[in-house]
Amino acid sequence: FYDPVNKLIAKYGASKIFIEGDAIILGLEERDGPACFPVARACVLAREITVIVRAFHQQSSALQLPALELGIGITHQDSAPMYLFDGESRIMISDAINRADRLSSCSHRTRKLMGEKLPFSVFLFRARGDADSGGVDGDFILQYNVGGVQLEQRAFQRLRQEISLQEFEIPLPDIWGERLVRLYSGLVPVTTDVFQPIVIREAAVPLIDARDLSLLSWTDHAYYEVCTSDDVYQLVEQARQRAAIT
Repeated sequence: FYDPVNKLIAKYGASKIFIEGDAIILGLEERDGPACFPVARACVLAREITVIVRAFHQQSSALQLPALELGIGITHQDSAPMYLFDGESRIMISDAINRADRLSSCSHRTRKLMGEKLPFSVFLFRARGDADSGGVDGDFILQYNVGGVQLEQRAFQRLRQEISLQEFEIPLPDIWGERLVRLYSGLVPVTTDVFQPIVIREAAVPLIDARDLSLLSWTDHAYYEVCTSDDVYQLVEQARQRAAIT
């Protein structure tokens, strides 16, 4: 896993901040000068990492080894980070690291909702609990991120400043049936003459019953996912072609 990721780091001009346990913290720093599209490039880098993990899944399955599960979170900090120094080694201090860690996590209870294969890998829920739901009273957040890339809202707003995004609404299967899904598509400059497509999904946070995880209503809060499914990219390309004809 580490060797191919290290190659991608150099490809996208990222840096390895540190490794903590089973987490790799990567950073793309923006400096004075030409635009470097840090959030856009982070989205493409994250998608490529998920492709690597899917390839490992196939090898692991053939060898009857456990699958490698991965969740990725992307945040944006619009200010310079701080550092602590241990001799010549520097340690970055940034709240963005903690936020990215939360975005990459997965609640154990949400796995019960994933009964069928869906084209998305990130889901956020607001659960309503009481004494009958395990002692939790009031609303609390549950998250699902297995093989997915969750994009922080402020990072999505920065992405809209970095590249042009075209909006689509496409009917796709969701946890509770088919729904119109809002997708944003754009091209990310990797080098001066190489561009990679990226598709971002915007979804409303549902309010669910913590006792049986049933849907109660939809909230006004949104979350964002960097899509990794090839099928989603094909559907967006078909929608773009239809829009161009009309």
